[in-house]
Amino acid sequence: MEKLRAIWKSLSFTNKLKLSYIVVFMIPLVLLGGYSYSSSLSFLHKQMKQETNNAVERITKDIESKLNQSEASLSLAVNNYSFQEFLSPPEGLSSLETARIADSYIGPFLYNVLLSNYYIDKLEVYSTQHFFVLTDLLKPSSSVEETDWYRQVSSSNAFFWWSEDEKLYVGKSIRNSITGKFLGIARVRIKQDLFSQSFNSFVTFPANITISQNENRKVIYEYNPENNNKYGYTITKTLAPVNWSITYDFPRQTISSFSNLQLLLNLTVILACLVLVGLMIHYLSRSIVKRIFILTHQMQEVREGNLNIDIDTSYQDEIGSLASSFQSMTTQINHLIKERYQYEIKQKELELRLLQEKINPHFLYNILSTINWIALENHQHKISQMINNLATFYRTALNQGKDISSLKTELDNIKSYIALQQIAREHSFEVNYEICPELLHKQVPNFIFQPLVENAIEYGVDTLRDMNGKITIRSRVTGMNYQIIIEDNGKELYKKFGESLFDERLYGYGLRNVNERIQLKTSPEHGVQIYIDSQGTHTIVTLPL
Repeated sequence: MEKLRAIWKSLSFTNKLKLSYIVVFMIPLVLLGGYSYSSSLSFLHKQMKQETNNAVERITKDIESKLNQSEASLSLAVNNYSFQEFLSPPEGLSSLETARIADSYIGPFLYNVLLSNYYIDKLEVYSTQHFFVLTDLLKPSSSVEETDWYRQVSSSNAFFWWSEDEKLYVGKSIRNSITGKFLGIARVRIKQDLFSQSFNSFVTFPANITISQNENRKVIYEYNPENNNKYGYTITKTLAPVNWSITYDFPRQTISSFSNLQLLLNLTVILACLVLVGLMIHYLSRSIVKRIFILTHQMQEVREGNLNIDIDTSYQDEIGSLASSFQSMTTQINHLIKERYQYEIKQKELELRLLQEKINPHFLYNILSTINWIALENHQHKISQMINNLATFYRTALNQGKDISSLKTELDNIKSYIALQQIAREHSFEVNYEICPELLHKQVPNFIFQPLVENAIEYGVDTLRDMNGKITIRSRVTGMNYQIIIEDNGKELYKKFGESLFDERLYGYGLRNVNERIQLKTSPEHGVQIYIDSQGTHTIVTLPL
């Protein structure tokens, strides 16, 4: 309970309001949905069983009708008096006369019986007499009198149905209608589709249908035997003409699928209601707490750093009072940020000025000038060149105490610095300058390139052992900014870090100082970035145009 209370306290006012609405709507909706599901499922099961029973009854009667038609066609043949007389010919009837009667009357009659019923596949008559005519229809009974079915048919006047080699037959004895003399038997073979045509129309539900004899449960016919599912509903009927059982087994999944369908339907309705209720709750709660939502959104913006927002303070209620307090707070924060920003700028300027003041420029220039004249008098031109470069370096670095100089002055500074380093390192590296002349008048923070060039020498070209070093200082314009790129072909950083953007947290004091000074003078999107790849190190200084 305490945990639930804690969760409730942590929810926003909007979510509490929405949750209250949801609980109020959900309880009756779930109860109503459950009752609806139970009632509709019970009704569907009853309806399904009723439809199934009706379909089974219809199909059973259809099969019985086909069986009766087959028996009627067979009865038409065995009860025909002319045919009976033909099967018991009088003494002295010649073969020629027998053939004439067979061709003129008996053959057409039997073929008419065969064609009168679509489901009769073949008609055979086994006679006690031996005929040499209509041999495809008339056969001697001696060829089959040892079979069980012949004994069964000949011993009774009823129709006899049996299955043989997966084929269905019906037979009947032929007896003289007046004397009752046994003349033979007639049997017809039923087409395979007698049952399948009826079952194919049974599309209401899938089922495994089995026709079997009642006496020995011998299977006569199976429909859809590959359905191996567990059965949940079974109907058994008796085919009256043959006294066979026909069993309809309906898989359990068929019944459960209707349950699942109904459950899905109910869930769909409930979800649709929930969506509708959710939309209503959303708009109702939004209309109630709209101003709180707006104020919360504005607070979120402030938290993300946007302090320049317009807060509506025109209302005089509790929310209006909260908005006024929030507006006052953002104003105060803006004021404090500006004060802090200006303080940091002044602090950096003070640090630079303090560094510059540590060196007395007049004293330094006088000493350097004296050393230069002594070098010239002693014909030490290399020393003179170094003194001039050093004087230029300090003059441009000190920049008369100013913290802003032109790009041209900065380039003169690093050219002097690089000339001194080349002499000190016996010209072990070369330098190329590719600076766009249109950028030379641009104003930049003072003394920002020397630490970068120093890194390029110390951590770049100085680490090379089997090749000459190379430093390239070039410029490029990108949109509203321009970049000064200092590149060296040193591989030491690549071996250590691989191809990557150098992490600012690993910057040394000099790099960090240059980066912060540029951002303080311009904006956070400007500053220093270092890329490392297999070609060397690329230090990019981004400045506004």
